[in-house]
This record gives sequence, structure tokens and C-alpha cells, in this order.
Amino acid sequence: MFLMALFVLLFLPLLSNLKGIALVQLPSYLKSGAACFLNLGAPKPSCDGAPLLPVLYIITNLAFNISLLNVVKSSSAVVASLMVMLSVPVSVYILSLPLPYLPEGTSLSPNFVLGCAILVCGLFLYNTARPAKNSSKAN
Repeated sequence: MFLMALFVLLFLPLLSNLKGIALVQLPSYLKSGAACFLNLGAPKPSCDGAPLLPVLYIITNLAFNISLLNVVKSSSAVVASLMVMLSVPVSVYILSLPLPYLPEGTSLSPNFVLGCAILVCGLFLYNTARPAKNSSKAN
């Protein structure tokens, strides 16, 4: 984790230059971003929901990753990858609802609903108990 943060800091000037931000403007961008995250100063319309929404995202992401690690620990990597596949349509469905910071909901196409139903049925069939096969027959 420390190594990742170190590389981000080392490559920050290069990455900001690729985004069209001059190296001289980088400290002001970092300062305004920190002020927006901490909700300091005059309220800005682009900083609505700070710091609640970013912290909520971090908590949700940590909970998802910890639960996925518990799935890998208790079952297998295949089941964990299937659970990640299930999270995609669930998150698309949740984001299609009218939410406070996403006021306009959208309707999902019938093809999407059919694909999600097939995926969920496949996950259910994969995870249901299968009858044990006898490898040795009694003579």
C-alpha cells in the first residue's frame, strides 16, 4: 500500500501533464481538491455531498473487498469470480434508480433484464448442492 502511494506521488507530475495541467498549477489543484473533500471554505456546487459521499464510497468498497476475501477463504476463486459477476448487474440496477445525487432514473432494456436473469439462474444452479456420486460400487 505504501509502495503504491509512493509511485502515485512520483508519477503525479507526469500524470497531471498528460491531463493538461501544468506543473505550476498542480499545488492549487491539490489544495482545491482537499478543500472540496473536507468541505472547507465557501460551498461550491461541484462539492455537493463531500465528505459523506467519498467516505461512503470508501467504506462500501472496503466492505465489498473484505466480503469477497471471505468468499475466497470459505469457498473457491471460481465462486468469488461468479460473485463479482453478480455484482455488476446489481450495481447497474441500483444506479438506474432515482438516487439523491443521480436524480433521473432510467429504465433497463428487456435484454438486460433477461441477461441478468440468466446470470442469476446460472449462479444459483452452480452453487446448489449436487448429489454425491459413488465412485465405488458394492459387489
